[in-house]
Amino acid sequence: MKKIIPAVVLSLGFCTPSFAQDVGLLKDDFKVSYYGEVSANAVSHPEYNYNYTNAWLSLGVEWKNKVRAVLTTSLTTILEDNKIKLEDDFSLEEFITEAYIEIKEVGGSPVAIIVGKRSIPFVKSIEAMPVFGNNPLSEEYDIDEVFGLTVKLDKGLFGIFDSAELSVFETDAGDMSIGTINGVSVKLSKELTKNVALNAALVSMDRDDNPMGTEGRAILGVITKSNDGDLVGWVNGMLFSNNPKFPNSDFALTAGAKVQVTGSTDVVVEMTYVEKEVIQYAIGSNTALTSRITVGAEVRYNDYQDAREDEIVFGLNARYTFGVDGYAPNDEYLFGDE
Repeated sequence: MKKIIPAVVLSLGFCTPSFAQDVGLLKDDFKVSYYGEVSANAVSHPEYNYNYTNAWLSLGVEWKNKVRAVLTTSLTTILEDNKIKLEDDFSLEEFITEAYIEIKEVGGSPVAIIVGKRSIPFVKSIEAMPVFGNNPLSEEYDIDEVFGLTVKLDKGLFGIFDSAELSVFETDAGDMSIGTINGVSVKLSKELTKNVALNAALVSMDRDDNPMGTEGRAILGVITKSNDGDLVGWVNGMLFSNNPKFPNSDFALTAGAKVQVTGSTDVVVEMTYVEKEVIQYAIGSNTALTSRITVGAEVRYNDYQDAREDEIVFGLNARYTFGVDGYAPNDEYLFGDE
């Protein structure tokens, strides 16, 4: 079973468009898309400062809006000093972060199947702060780069929910092998009104590297927005057990709001509470310079609930997005386009 799905996706992503163009088969049946992002981050911590870059490119091939193959690569692994450089120890497993196939329709019913290596999202998290990774719960709402199978049912559970998803996955992340399937999640979503959406999830994971035993999570989130979309608010509550990152905690909460203060600038405030660990207060702002370039700055105050000293952390972010049929460009921006 090793490397079967990545090989299929690679074939579809590269061979199919070329072959179809040669023989005139593409026409309206196939749709090829690409999009990506380059993000530069700087973080100032009381004890240390660090900079890091994230860069990725995603390629997609879709057939008749029924089957889609996606391949996402980490450009960070081949970028050095702003130049593309392939090292002798280049790792294909680190380079390919996603390789999956999505069957959007099964037998005419509203059932979709996604299989392959990808991120398994448990609930929708609002990543509005400029450096989302500085949130203590940033890694708790999904699991990245794992092989899994997701069955998604629109109008799930007899129409009670808008969608229901069942995922089974491995928890050994990052490689190109299909390991032991030792994780399962159930995700539900419901639009209560046109301005309020509910999402919930139950997760169970048997990680080999977790000496505490089976890890469980129950997550409930609410997202609300104003009629004009200028104000967005969110609350995510989480009950968990045997979490190796927070071994003394059973509960966590994130609440935040984003308001658009001008056409090109928004302000974000967020509070995160992890029982017996930390209360974090954060404020940040993002400004669109062009339709594709956004810059942001943030400050976070960590009020630790244990013996650690409280601290203030600053973060800066610059992000460039590109491609077609991916991230939508900024509608309003300060300077001339590109």
